[in-house]
Amino acid sequence: MEFLLKSKQTKSGTLVLHIPLLLRLSIIAIGLVIIAASLIPVIEGTQSQLGVTTILLLLLLLFGALYEERWTFDPATRTISFRFGLLFLAKTMRISFDQIDEITLEKTVKGSMQKPAEHADLERPQTGLKKLFQPKVFINLVLYLKDSERLVIESGNASKEDQFINLKNQIQEVISKP
Repeated sequence: MEFLLKSKQTKSGTLVLHIPLLLRLSIIAIGLVIIAASLIPVIEGTQSQLGVTTILLLLLLLFGALYEERWTFDPATRTISFRFGLLFLAKTMRISFDQIDEITLEKTVKGSMQKPAEHADLERPQTGLKKLFQPKVFINLVLYLKDSERLVIESGNASKEDQFINLKNQIQEVISKP
């Protein structure tokens, strides 16, 4: 399953990238279905307790529903705030616009350690078995800082390149505001 962070621009010009609410609600709904399906044998008396696998799966879904990843690009304070982790244990990283070197899109191939420049002209066969066995190409929206730190803002399938380009343009517009 792949999803992109949802972007929202406020009236003050702040750009916020966050995990979609629909994804969180879907994870919770899956958890409720699993609980209901697991409790039926317990209620009927054919099983005395929930299985270990069920409990582990429910914990995994709980962590998935509580995970937060939020990028806030605020032109008023000229800072980027990156909040990530479980909602109640999330860490926040703050970056000044002055620390930004560049924002770029990089193509990468799953399972290879090639440099991004080597992926510039990746062509994938569109038909036949070659398409099936070709390694997957991913696009990363990367923020490079002046201290050579590399932060991946978003990553996804190469088929969503237009969405990544749009997101990159939105971020550059916010960052370039005086």
